[in-house]
Amino acid sequence: GFLMGNKNRLTVWIVGLLLFGCLAVAASAETLERIVAVVNGEIILYGDILEHIDTAQKGRPSLNLQDPELKAKVEREVLQTMIRQRWTDHEARRMKIVAAKSEVDKTIEDIRRENGGLTQEQFELLLARDGMDMKKFREKLRQEMERKKLMERVIRSKVVITESQID
Repeated sequence: GFLMGNKNRLTVWIVGLLLFGCLAVAASAETLERIVAVVNGEIILYGDILEHIDTAQKGRPSLNLQDPELKAKVEREVLQTMIRQRWTDHEARRMKIVAAKSEVDKTIEDIRRENGGLTQEQFELLLARDGMDMKKFREKLRQEMERKKLMERVIRSKVVITESQID
C-alpha cells in the first residue's frame, strides 16, 4: 500500500506529492519570473522552486534554510526533481499512460483505510492543514500514479533514462 501507520506519515507522503504551495518568500517579481529550466517546451520559473520549498517547509518545520549554501543546495535538488517530474510527465503523455479516475478513487480509499479508517471529512481536514484541497490532491496523486506506471514500463523494457537526457 501507499501508506501505513500514523497521520504524520500521511503528511510526509502528501508533502512528497506537492509541487506547488503558497508562496511565502519575499522576492521581486522579476526574480520569481526568471526562467531556470525548459523541459520539452514547459518552463520552470525560479518562483516555482521557491513555492515547492515553501510547501516542503510546512511539512518539515525543522528545515532551516537561513544558510545560503544549504538553501542553494536545496534549490538545486528541487530543480532536478522538478525537471525529472516534468520529463516523466511528458513521457507518460507521449506513451499514452493514464491513471483512470477509478484507480485514483481506489488509491484514496486505500490511503484513508491504511491511516486508521479516516472519514472523507477527516482526510480533507488533514489535506487542508497542509495547504491542499481534494481537487489538488487528486491531481497530484494522478500524476504520481502515472509516473509510477511509466517507471514500471521503463523497467520492464529496460530503457535507461540517462543523466544527459535529464540535463
